[in-house]
Amino acid sequence: MLDLHHILVQLHNDLGYAANDEGACALYAEKAIDAFLAGERDVFNFRNQYISKKYTQFPGLFFQAKEEGKLLSRKELTSENAFLSDVERQMIFDVAAFFDQGELYMQPERYTAVFGTPISQNSPEKIAYYAQPLAINRHQLDSFSGIYTEKELHQYIISMRQLAQNYAGDFALSLGSDNHRIGLCYSHSDNCWQLNDVNQPDLPPIPAVDANDQLIAYALQLLFNDKNNNCAFITRLITTNSCKERFKAHVDGFFNEEHFKNIHEITTERVHRVNSRGATLAWIAAKNGDAKTLDCLTRFKADNGEHLVDFNQSTKDGITPACVAANNGDIAILHILENIKKADGTHLVNFNKPALNGVTPAYMAALTGQPEALRFLAQIKDADGKILVDFNLQANDGATPAFIAANKGNDEVLSVLVSFKTPDGAPLVDFNLPTLNGATPAFIASQEGYTKTLRVLANLKSSEGMPLIDFNKSTIDGATPVFIATLSGHAEILRILTGIKTPDGLPLVDFNKPENNGFTPVHMAVQLDQIEALRVLASIKAPDGRLLVDFNKPSNDGIMPIFIAVSNGNLEIVKLLIDVGVKLDCLFDGRTPLQFAEGQGHIEIASLLRAATQDKEPLTYRF
Repeated sequence: MLDLHHILVQLHNDLGYAANDEGACALYAEKAIDAFLAGERDVFNFRNQYISKKYTQFPGLFFQAKEEGKLLSRKELTSENAFLSDVERQMIFDVAAFFDQGELYMQPERYTAVFGTPISQNSPEKIAYYAQPLAINRHQLDSFSGIYTEKELHQYIISMRQLAQNYAGDFALSLGSDNHRIGLCYSHSDNCWQLNDVNQPDLPPIPAVDANDQLIAYALQLLFNDKNNNCAFITRLITTNSCKERFKAHVDGFFNEEHFKNIHEITTERVHRVNSRGATLAWIAAKNGDAKTLDCLTRFKADNGEHLVDFNQSTKDGITPACVAANNGDIAILHILENIKKADGTHLVNFNKPALNGVTPAYMAALTGQPEALRFLAQIKDADGKILVDFNLQANDGATPAFIAANKGNDEVLSVLVSFKTPDGAPLVDFNLPTLNGATPAFIASQEGYTKTLRVLANLKSSEGMPLIDFNKSTIDGATPVFIATLSGHAEILRILTGIKTPDGLPLVDFNKPENNGFTPVHMAVQLDQIEALRVLASIKAPDGRLLVDFNKPSNDGIMPIFIAVSNGNLEIVKLLIDVGVKLDCLFDGRTPLQFAEGQGHIEIASLLRAATQDKEPLTYRF
């Protein structure tokens, strides 16, 4: 049986949200905090139990609930036609709302239109404005980052318990490490802590007494997977708007306490600590948008002025602070990193340093749709005015920022990349660089049917007016943008490709170029019954009216499109092929198209071919 973490991921994907194996911890922790602040912890727990019990029946149950909801609104739902009880129907809608709200916590970068600006998971307060019940009025009072030894983590919990006792009210802590998030809620009425972790959803409340401080500290080490290692995370102090002023008075004093300062003071030893995955204090601050801590680290220097913090130090998977800041689109963090200089005045941070999989800060900004981060990276220059960020660096699979933007259909990001120029006005970005399998931005846009993306690429031209994109570049399988658009049934993409011409008005795209097996776009359109794609191909003509697409071109094994159409029994496509004048007296496997139709019992097609066939010697395409 799946645990709750994997159940949430599976159900999230089954309900039609963009597939994502990460982010469930943020969804769970933040929604648990929302429920706690709203006084609905029991509802939260009951919903999780329901999800764990019923997840295999979704989304069928949700579809059933929607249909019954429609009947109910029309007063047509009766006990005879109702499959669900009123209680279960409402529970299903509650689960759907939970995922709808939780999706914003899980992958907020997909919802720029909702937030009005690109944001990341490290902005839970902004997300909560849209993802929480309005009655909560959640408020993040402050935040701070730390990297703690086992002893210091124990002291951290003691400090939090003392804050809880002094404040005498409910509050929550959102704890975010390099790859996980946990909620820690304090209930004043129960004098208990509640740990909220998607990997351990059934943890009982823990009384907030000194005898349990060590237990909670140890639990955090285990939950963050940092047993026997330093534990690094940001703490976000959260309450409600109605309580924020009273809580703030206690928090301000809390930050000035010696026991708090002792475990957060920046020291040479502390800045060089790492957790079990290689994250440093600087990394945690960059990841979670803690500009205050990161700025303090930039001022931590040796007597000779050299920085004592390695701001290029990556985690074990090679991700640097610059990379994670670009991923989040965090301009404030990027600005701090950009301003860090060596003694000679050059930039200390390497904004081109790739992770183990080859991704760079520019790649990550393109991946998560952060146009402002890309613009910021483009203005980082050396003393001679040269842009230091290489926007053409490829990941291990060959993908560039341009490719990933096209793959996501992010026209805004692609347009930003188009705007980057060299000093002489030429494009800075190479939009023809292929991945290891040969796919270019034009190819992937054609495959996915991104018409706006393809138009952005088609409008890229040289000073002489020639298109800068090679729309005939093929993958290692020989597939071109035309071929893949036809294969995918994207007729509108084909129409855009037909309009790409030289300054003299001649077609620039080769609509006859076959893939490695000799199949042309016509072959694929016929084989997949793509009648609209065939109509587009049939409309491509020279100025003198001559058809430019070869509907008779055989594949490597000698088969022509007409034979495929006949074998498929598609009368409409056979009619179209006859109308464009395909040869009907050719042979494949010793038979004509008419003989194929007769042999396979396609009576209407056979009659059509018989009427259209001219009395002349057959042409054989055999290799």
